[in-house]
Amino acid sequence: MSKSIKVRDLTLCDEDEPLSLTRLPADDVERLLPLYRDAHFHILELWRGILTDRETEREVAEAAWQRLHACDRELRGVSMLGVLSHVGVMLGDGSRPTMILDEKCRRAFASGLDLIRFSCDDNDPELLRRTTRKVCELGGLPDVAIRYMVDAETETVVEEEPKRGFFARLFPHSEPAHKEETKIFTDEYFVGCALDMERNGAGIITIADPEGLLTPSRLFSLMPKLKIALKVPVDIYVASVKPGVALASVLMAIIKGVDIIDTSIWGFGGAVGGPAIELVSIFCQKLDIELDIDMKAVGKVRAAMAETATTLVSADPMKKKNDSEEACRIWTDGFSELYQAMPREIDLEFDRAIEAAGVNDEPALVDACRKIEAYFGFGCPDTANR
Repeated sequence: MSKSIKVRDLTLCDEDEPLSLTRLPADDVERLLPLYRDAHFHILELWRGILTDRETEREVAEAAWQRLHACDRELRGVSMLGVLSHVGVMLGDGSRPTMILDEKCRRAFASGLDLIRFSCDDNDPELLRRTTRKVCELGGLPDVAIRYMVDAETETVVEEEPKRGFFARLFPHSEPAHKEETKIFTDEYFVGCALDMERNGAGIITIADPEGLLTPSRLFSLMPKLKIALKVPVDIYVASVKPGVALASVLMAIIKGVDIIDTSIWGFGGAVGGPAIELVSIFCQKLDIELDIDMKAVGKVRAAMAETATTLVSADPMKKKNDSEEACRIWTDGFSELYQAMPREIDLEFDRAIEAAGVNDEPALVDACRKIEAYFGFGCPDTANR
């Protein structure tokens, strides 16, 4: 195999799901950790949002430091442990003294945390630089998430162009002349941001798209430029906001040379969890590209998760009416059965998606990925087969 792709797993941190692993008691988490060790993910993202112990204590009556210690004991030397934060939190948002925030970060790094991925809503370069320096000073690896943005749609500016000639003097009115809009969020903009962060100490550059705006066609042109310009690894995070688009974008990023991809295990894929690692794995097999994880071990993690469904349903503080449906959707280990029974026409959709990505045929690529996700129960209301 000519290329190896590393994987950041988001399964453990998906607090937006009502049956999130962040709500599992310590005993259940520790039963999963040996399986995670065998899976060999490059990064495990453990929390999203502010790094405090009270958030975890509220959910599972356990301090964040205890969970970090447990993960570190089992995964040291195998997977890096990370959290997601925001520059407003890291630099002090006025809600608490910066000194206390710094101490919490130092304690987290001492407890086994390796990196903090952070972002800024408008990619403010000075705030990102200051946060990068702070994470370095506190003892961690800065993972700078550059948010993908698009230019706002505006009306075309029209200038009046004066007529010339004899009849123009008789009928002196002007004709409209179109003026091209100035684009801000070009490929060069994102490459420039990434280079700036690399020069200031970033250990990883993540192109983050939590809004579902990043398209495969944009990655077709952007990813090669990032890889030429940067020495540090490039990661891609795309939320599954529109059916088929996130999976298609991750496939395009893989083909165009990305180093790290963000995925979740089976039912935690979709929405903020990004595409499911199982579907990405099928693409990589067909492309003869190595995913630097053990998919057999991932299958064991998936099966072990199914056994914890009862625990999570009873621990759900939201007490939603659809607990049973959520438990089925998230935890049922149905991938193997669906994969074994996968019809020929769905297998051909994987090939069609790869072919479309190669020639940057975005409509065909997204359509193929949408059909793949629909078969496996993603991106559609009917999840009974999962």
